[in-house]
Amino acid sequence: MERPSDPLRERIERAAEGLVYSRGANRPFQFRRFPGITIPVERLSATELAALAGARGGEVRELTLDDLFARHVEPAQARDPEAERLVARYAALRDAIRESLEEVRAVRYGRIEVRCLVLGNDPETGEIVGVETVDVET
Repeated sequence: MERPSDPLRERIERAAEGLVYSRGANRPFQFRRFPGITIPVERLSATELAALAGARGGEVRELTLDDLFARHVEPAQARDPEAERLVARYAALRDAIRESLEEVRAVRYGRIEVRCLVLGNDPETGEIVGVETVDVET
């Protein structure tokens, strides 16, 4: 059986390819789709958003998409061409998420291995979609 094309997924995965949120965790950004869940994300609490991805209790903190990506899109301290290239790639991922999804929201939950989840609604299907990754706090 052939899988149907998912242009939204393809766009976000292309922008996220090879990027990790935390070098300590070295975990990529993974696309998430919650089939059949079409609740507008603005109606859900931060805790409910985290629960979609499996969070069970603990502190959940909501932040803006810009705040989530801030440490990656700030101009590199050194004029290192590779660092500057990565700044542009993280900014492109942030922008692809913002432009592709409706009502984008970001949450962090957990300790030490902190899960970061960015969700919005797919404009075509209404389903909740986004990306998830892991940050390591010491």
